[in-house]
Amino acid sequence: AGMRALGQKHPRLIPLLATRALPLADAKAAIPFEAGLAAFCRDGYPLGEAYAAIQSVTLSLLAMTQLEATSRLGGDEGNESSGIEDLRADDFPLLRQVLEQPVGLDDFWSLLTDALVKGLARG
Repeated sequence: AGMRALGQKHPRLIPLLATRALPLADAKAAIPFEAGLAAFCRDGYPLGEAYAAIQSVTLSLLAMTQLEATSRLGGDEGNESSGIEDLRADDFPLLRQVLEQPVGLDDFWSLLTDALVKGLARG
């Protein structure tokens, strides 16, 4: 939620985060990573796998944050055209049905975080 809040408040900052390595040299920025490593280790991950897991989670959340920030900067707030409307309904019936049941960024966030938590759980 912290990364998402940062992206919502400062959307222009998010593309900059994607261009640099994760800032683990800064002790304050490293606190959540240490906590994440501890959580994965408590869940039975060896340290190397725990580090890979925390990096995977971070990269996934950064990608979602970047998607949302891009929408905000474009003034679309998640309503940008996906190109689905240009596809023939006969060839892509399921994709065309998505237009009738739109999914928002909150839905993406919820599914991603649930999938990460469940998918990385060892217990």
